[in-house]
Amino acid sequence: MADLTDIQAAQSVKIVGVDASGLETNPLNVDANGAAEATLRDPTSGAGVTTTLVGAKRSLDVNVTATQPLSDNIGTGTIAALNATVEANTQGCGTVNFQVTGTWVATLTIEGTTDGSTWITITGQDRQTRLALTTTTLNRTISANCAAFQKVRLRASLYTSGTAGIAHDAASGDYNSVEATIGNIAATPPQQAQYVGGLDLNNNIMRPLQVDDQGRLVTSAITGFGADFVFGNVSTASTATAIVRRTAYIEQVSDAQRSIVSANANDTAAGTGARSVRITYLTASGAGPFTETVTLNGTTAVNTVATNICFIEELVVVTVGSTSSNVGIISLRAATAGGGATIGTIAATDNRTFWSHHYIPTGKICNITGVSVSHNGTTVGSGAVFVIRAISLPIANQAEAQVSDFVRLYGQASTSTRNYGSPIKVSGPARLISYVTPETSTAVVYRSSIDFFEP
Repeated sequence: MADLTDIQAAQSVKIVGVDASGLETNPLNVDANGAAEATLRDPTSGAGVTTTLVGAKRSLDVNVTATQPLSDNIGTGTIAALNATVEANTQGCGTVNFQVTGTWVATLTIEGTTDGSTWITITGQDRQTRLALTTTTLNRTISANCAAFQKVRLRASLYTSGTAGIAHDAASGDYNSVEATIGNIAATPPQQAQYVGGLDLNNNIMRPLQVDDQGRLVTSAITGFGADFVFGNVSTASTATAIVRRTAYIEQVSDAQRSIVSANANDTAAGTGARSVRITYLTASGAGPFTETVTLNGTTAVNTVATNICFIEELVVVTVGSTSSNVGIISLRAATAGGGATIGTIAATDNRTFWSHHYIPTGKICNITGVSVSHNGTTVGSGAVFVIRAISLPIANQAEAQVSDFVRLYGQASTSTRNYGSPIKVSGPARLISYVTPETSTAVVYRSSIDFFEP
C-alpha cells in the first residue's frame, strides 16, 4: 500500500516498489500537472483513478510488480603466461568474484578499466579472510566492487610456471553488504574488516576499520594494507652528513637484465651458505614492486630472468645451508655474467642489505608514520640529527628535498622515536632515504628506520 496525501499541482511524484535486492522497480509518475500516468485504485470507492489528482487528499493502493534483477555475467579462463589476463564484463554490475584454482607460481593483479583500454590496479577482498588485497599468489576467491568499471580482470604481473584456472561471476549488489555489520547481537562476532566511505581517487575501496575475533575495534597501528618499514645503519668517523646504508648502493637509471654472484663458493644451490637471494625492485618508470628469486652458483654469476630491473629496494637471502647465512659477500652486478658495476651488496653473514631507503611505485602514496633512530654511542657528544629526504623518479635533473622534520638523538640516548599523528605523504614514483649528520668524529654506528603504510 502506498499513501498519497496532499498532492499539489506543478509537482511530480514517483511511487516505486523495492525488490528483494533493495532495488527500485516499476516507477509510477504523476506529471507536473498532477496527472497520474498509470491507473490507480481508490480504496474507498474501488473506482479507477486516471484523472488529475490536483488537491486530492486520499489514500491510493498501488500494485507494484517486482522485476527480476540483472542476470549474472559469468565466465571462465586460464592464465599461463606473463601478462596473460582473464577479463570479466562488469557493466551494470556492482560486484565481481574471481575464483582462482590450479597449480601455478605467479602474481595475479586485480585491475579495472572505465574506458575499456586504460587499466588501473584496484583493491579487492579475500572472501575467506576478509583482508583487502590488490594481488594474489595463492588460490582463493576474490571479490571486488566493480560499479565504476566497464571491465575487471586478473593479470599475471609476474609469472613463473603452471596454469591458474579462473572462474568469474559479476552481479548486482555490494560484496560487503552482508558481512559489514554495525552490531551483531546474539550471534558470532564479526571477524572481518569493516569499510567506510566511498572510493578514493583510483576508484579503490576506502580504508578498513579492523575488528578482532571478539568484534572489538582494533585501534593499534595499522597492519597489512601496505603497512611496512625499512631500516639500515651506517658506521662513520666524521661529522659529514651520510646516507644510512650498511653497504654501498649505486642507483641505476635504466632497465636491464642483471646478475648476482658471491665471493664464496659455499653460497650455492646445495652449499652450506646462502642458496638463493630475492631481489625486490622497481622498473625505471616506477612500476612495481616486483621480485625475483635467484639461485646462487657460488663465485659464478647467475643472470636474472627479468630484464626490467632498475631501482633496488632490497636484497634478501631466502634459503640457506648449515651456516644459516651467506658465507661470502653477495653482489648484484649491473650486467649479465657478472659484468658491469656492483649495484649493491649483502655483507658476509648479514642475510640482507641494511638500506634505510624506500622506493614508492607509480600510482602509490607513501604515508610516513614514524622515524626511529639509535646509535651505539654512550658518551656525551656522540649524538646526531636525522632527516628523511625524497626525490621523484626518474631521477634525471630532479632535486632531492627534505620531507621530515629534524629528529635529534642525544649522545647518551640509545633510541629516539618520532611518531607523526598526521602522516607525511609522498607520491610515487619517488625514493625516500634516511640521512644522518653526526655530532662527533669518533667512530659510531648510527641506525635509522622509516615506518609507513602504502595502501
